[in-house]
Amino acid sequence: MSGAEDGYVRVTAPAEMEGMLERLSQPGGASLQLDAEQSRPLPVLVVEQLPGEHLLLDLTSIREVAADLKRGGAFRLLGQTRDQVLRTPPLVIEALKEQKGKLFGVCPYPTSLEVLQRRASFRARLRLGMEVGAILRNSSGLAPLQGDLKDLSLEGCLLELPLSAAPLLAGADLLELELCFLNGARFSIRAQPRHSQADAERQAVRAGFRFVATSGEQERQLWHYVREIERESVRQGEGSDSSLLPSLLFQTALRRRPR
Repeated sequence: MSGAEDGYVRVTAPAEMEGMLERLSQPGGASLQLDAEQSRPLPVLVVEQLPGEHLLLDLTSIREVAADLKRGGAFRLLGQTRDQVLRTPPLVIEALKEQKGKLFGVCPYPTSLEVLQRRASFRARLRLGMEVGAILRNSSGLAPLQGDLKDLSLEGCLLELPLSAAPLLAGADLLELELCFLNGARFSIRAQPRHSQADAERQAVRAGFRFVATSGEQERQLWHYVREIERESVRQGEGSDSSLLPSLLFQTALRRRPR
């Protein structure tokens, strides 16, 4: 193993790589992310790996990116377990083929893999000026509550809500939570209130939530948001790293499309 960027560790041992790529062969185990701005991880299936030669990918469910891949657009394969995130270096599709109504792509076998150890309990905290709206909805027909995201992890989050939310939080079991980012991205998940603390002077309440029954796709999205919040927080912090580009999550559509 050797060091890689962004806290990832590079793995080159063939047997270890083969075992890691086997995880991507499980249903829901892999995602494909184009190496381009605003790209999101998309579900893909690794149907075959021939060490040292190629990977065979089932691209049937993501035909919308086939044109980019055919033009030689680079991408990474991503996978995860509860305590690890793994990714390939940038790859390109060498051949696309249709077979029995399915679309397959062949790409070179990666020369290495990159692994990031993660803690499910790690919380990415938003700095002042990093705005993420939150909407809470319940099944009783009451009006939705609006607030602000303060931190986010794979397991839950902390919200700041109006003081009027306290009675709802005290009696709620499961709520639908929607996070709204400046660039227009939205993420919905079921959440259970765990604790709250009212601040009468600020007329606000801070409430912690635990996410319930998250799917593999929701975990992939959550991990993306946690990493982007952490990166943007580092970029804006004291002794900030000027080499880091601003996260697209915190840019409005107007800023992203100057005229």
